[in-house]
Amino acid sequence: MEYIVQHIGEVIKTIQDENGVPYYFYGHRSKVNVVLSTMDKDKVRKKLRYPAIILWMDIDEKPVDMFWQYTLNISIVAPTLNQAFVGDRLAATFYPLLIPIYDKFIDALGNTGIFFWDGRLLLPPHTRTLRPYWGLPTPERNRAFYLDDKLDAIEIRNLVLNYEPICKETAESGFILTETGYLKR
Repeated sequence: MEYIVQHIGEVIKTIQDENGVPYYFYGHRSKVNVVLSTMDKDKVRKKLRYPAIILWMDIDEKPVDMFWQYTLNISIVAPTLNQAFVGDRLAATFYPLLIPIYDKFIDALGNTGIFFWDGRLLLPPHTRTLRPYWGLPTPERNRAFYLDDKLDAIEIRNLVLNYEPICKETAESGFILTETGYLKR
């Protein structure tokens, strides 16, 4: 059975360059952080971490009619300049790297044919937040970093995507899924 993490991975593959950038990770914050920290200690794998798209667990899944509706939280991250002002971060990380990845990712969600969303919206429903020097916020500044690395991020919260499962056995046997159930072709 396929799962949402695989489908998001398929979307990301369509926007990756020949080196596999942006990289893709998924899981809970502590586990993703362990993976990235472990990779940081390896000379070769250290370079295979950023920029990255991270799909955060836990994922809300709701059956609606003949499809599944997912509510996802995703971050697009890249290393940031230390001791830089927000304008410098925008110029160095957001404009040339993170925002283009965001644009490609959102376009790919619609272009791959894996997902759909309600209404006549050009983009799937979601909230985008630019997070310079990404951390756990307080009213004046971050009290801690979200991951061990110093990162700039674009958070995509409450991304609502619909997916209609197609059973391979059913498709190969000549049956098709309709609103009222399976019918013979």
